[in-house]
Amino acid sequence: MELILGVIFFISGVYVLDDATKRGVSNQLAWAVGTVILWLIVFPLYLVRRNALTQTVSNIDGAEKPNSKRLGFVLILLLSFTPYLWDKF
Repeated sequence: MELILGVIFFISGVYVLDDATKRGVSNQLAWAVGTVILWLIVFPLYLVRRNALTQTVSNIDGAEKPNSKRLGFVLILLLSFTPYLWDKF
């Protein structure tokens, strides 16, 4: 059961991170990590408010910051599967 929840949290967190990055949300990492930690509250809240959170993206070179997206991916991965792995050890 923990593995199934971990997969759901992981997919939701990656979706929020990717969607928030594409929409130009200023604190996309916080939304993604919050989705994994408090999924039942933060994920529906993000889905409802994501249009209001959208900002115009003004990046000097027009590229995304890959380090923050990689960091978010790693955090989401760790937070999603920690309960499952905790029981195994």
